[in-house]
Amino acid sequence: MRRLVAAALLCAGTVAYASGPVTLEVEPWPAERDCEVCTSLQFGTMEMRLPLAEIGKIAVTTVGSEAALHLIPKSGQLTDGLVLLEPRLEKGRLKSVKGEQFFDQLGGAPGNDKAIASLRRVYGIDTAARYTKASKDGIHVYWIRSDDRQLNAVYFVTDGSNTTYLLGGPITQTLYETLLANLRVTKTP
Repeated sequence: MRRLVAAALLCAGTVAYASGPVTLEVEPWPAERDCEVCTSLQFGTMEMRLPLAEIGKIAVTTVGSEAALHLIPKSGQLTDGLVLLEPRLEKGRLKSVKGEQFFDQLGGAPGNDKAIASLRRVYGIDTAARYTKASKDGIHVYWIRSDDRQLNAVYFVTDGSNTTYLLGGPITQTLYETLLANLRVTKTP
């Protein structure tokens, strides 16, 4: 299971090939809406509402040395599930760049900047179908969309924090919008 998650997250872009350099697209934040058949989930400081129809079981494991929350669908198929974790980001020479600025820099065309080009490969942006950003109330969400929806990655960063959260797996537009519509930052219990 660890290999599956690690391979999906590290090789996110190896199966999709874009016709030109993928650049960051800014999208509007989805409108807040009620999610009656949802449950609240807090991971670190991120609180989100998840549709119960999408979740059969929640399992806490590790990916490498990081705690991971696996959202396993009712089918029980791990490959159809999502994984939520707090990864240590590979930043290369951009170590001093934080959160929003880091992901924004990765969204530009790399030109002759070998460090940016390398990081775009690491995060799968260079071969992604799309790379989008939505922001609201100090939360910035970056979605690296692969043509193979199993390899999608959504990064969550907040103003004033060095923490990054990652949701990986088969993320649909509907699930993405549901997550963002009710997403908020809160204190750790």
